[in-house]
Amino acid sequence: MATHFTNKTCYTMIYRQYIKPNLQLIQIMTVSIIVMIFSIKTQLLGQFPVHFSITQQFLSDIAPSAIFICALLGVGHYLVNQKLNYSLSTSKLKLNQKIFGLTFLLGCSNLLLFIRTERLKLTQRDRYMILLLGLSSAGGISCISLSALGIPVYQLLLASLVLPSAILILSIPFSIGKSSQPAHYTDDSIHSESSPKRLSEYLMQYLVGASKLTANKAITIIFFETIKDSAYKFNIDWSYLTYYPHLLLKNLGLSSQAVDVIIQAWIAKTLANREAALIDVTNAGIYDELSLVQQMLILSLLINIASVSAFIVIGLNILALFGKQAMPYLRILPIAFVIVNLVPILPVIVYALFVHY
Repeated sequence: MATHFTNKTCYTMIYRQYIKPNLQLIQIMTVSIIVMIFSIKTQLLGQFPVHFSITQQFLSDIAPSAIFICALLGVGHYLVNQKLNYSLSTSKLKLNQKIFGLTFLLGCSNLLLFIRTERLKLTQRDRYMILLLGLSSAGGISCISLSALGIPVYQLLLASLVLPSAILILSIPFSIGKSSQPAHYTDDSIHSESSPKRLSEYLMQYLVGASKLTANKAITIIFFETIKDSAYKFNIDWSYLTYYPHLLLKNLGLSSQAVDVIIQAWIAKTLANREAALIDVTNAGIYDELSLVQQMLILSLLINIASVSAFIVIGLNILALFGKQAMPYLRILPIAFVIVNLVPILPVIVYALFVHY
């Protein structure tokens, strides 16, 4: 009994002295090593084993670029805040314009982190705008890591602007005559914490976020691949759910094979994430067969981050970042999620019914 107590005490001391102070560094190194192993394995073997092939392709092709871009974002945030002495409170732009720019650059999770660092108190309409633009984003400029799949960078950047722009335009009637000037938080738990000052602290903050994001996306893609394989084994009939999307996409002038692939990718994006969806589309070899307009419509439909997995992860991020101030965001998160998933369908409907037809 005494030996067991001594071992437990020893483990506790090791955790407190060595592991806990370096926990963030351990997270970064663990994810980086895993990504490096898959990248080297892909270069040596040149192909992916059958099981969890999409997960392996994500870790080897997309994750390295995404982590590197997050590191660059950390450097950029440091330069803007420390060298240029810029903050949201000093900018003369309207809040929705500021959030639009930050959404394009940072993506939803880093946008929330930026808002948290700036210690802003927002109205309910402002919180709606943050969540709508955040969920409609393509994950910030890190979305260009998807170019590893063969998608042109200019298309990725254009598609990443389409949905946030539509959200911003649709919100104009609700913002006329209303002011949304941000103020500083009065919550002591938030106001008492200082933002990072050194470049190393910014890099650590963004690399920890990149490692968590990579791990979360890999887990959700694994889950999706498992569910997809199970669904095929049980021969589930999805026709009653896919009938109208099938007709809509056929009206775009797509082939039957392309329609089937895109519908499966659409389901993958909604349940898992956009990486799984776009990997499916590009691996099927149909993307290059589409016209430029069709490519942009499909890409705009699939590139935003609003998936079930993102809904859960962003909810947890809000809890972790905002603490007592999280509930005003969490209450409106489901509504924002539904809106962001419905708006991208509108251009597809308009083009299919009125332009192409």
